[in-house]
Amino acid sequence: HVAADVLASLDAAAKRLDGALVASLATALPHEDGADALPTVSRMPADDAFCEGGRGGAFCCAASRIYLCEKAWVGCGEVAYELTHALNLCRGFTNCRRHGVRVDGVDCGYLSPPDVACSELRAASLTGRCARHKGAAHERCLAWHARWAVASCYPDDEHLELHVRHAQAQCRPTPDE
Repeated sequence: HVAADVLASLDAAAKRLDGALVASLATALPHEDGADALPTVSRMPADDAFCEGGRGGAFCCAASRIYLCEKAWVGCGEVAYELTHALNLCRGFTNCRRHGVRVDGVDCGYLSPPDVACSELRAASLTGRCARHKGAAHERCLAWHARWAVASCYPDDEHLELHVRHAQAQCRPTPDE
């Protein structure tokens, strides 16, 4: 029943903004792992510490929950971006570990730094966040998303550039995705 509610809310959001992308991601998740693969969606106040530093949302892998920050610019594109992280987990591109940060009393789990870089690069690519860039600028844009996310989650990680290079070499979406 929750999955039906999530699909209905995603469908309504899709009609307002980037409909085709959100609809295709929402359809791909149940196809991969059944309706239970669909994450629930929760809102966070824009002034919550969770939403600091330019964050528009997050996917909590252990809880299968998407948190969206209540900011004017957060919309369907952010939903699609976070759904891509859920799809990456379903398809085995990333691995969720338990006992991560807690949000609203729930264990969000966590992705390792290489998995964060991989998932962010794939999300930026699949959702078109870097589509306006071509060639080397497109590659820099994808790397920026991977770098920002790893630095945000792991500010003291001394292997940041290694994680980004790994993601660039190993985590590209295939043409049929």
